[in-house]
Amino acid sequence: MPGAYTATEIKRAYQLGATLVKVFPAPGPDYIKAIRGPLDHIPLMVTGGVALDNVADYFKAGVTAVGLSGNLVKPGLSADEITERAKAFIAAIKGAI
Repeated sequence: MPGAYTATEIKRAYQLGATLVKVFPAPGPDYIKAIRGPLDHIPLMVTGGVALDNVADYFKAGVTAVGLSGNLVKPGLSADEITERAKAFIAAIKGAI
């Protein structure tokens, strides 16, 4: 999954065979919504900066997937805490799609 940021990079990655293009760092849902206009046929994933308070907005803007790391798993969290965070992300995503 190639990473891209600009519309030109996203389009080129897709032309070269990417089935999903990772937009990094996550630029904000408004940027994704704007990119979706001319590039609606390209599945996008955002990562880097995706949090519980914006994950639904990214899906509403048209992403296919998100990448989570530090906002899901942090050193010192118990398995139960990680599970609860994951459930919260899933609930937010389901509410958006």
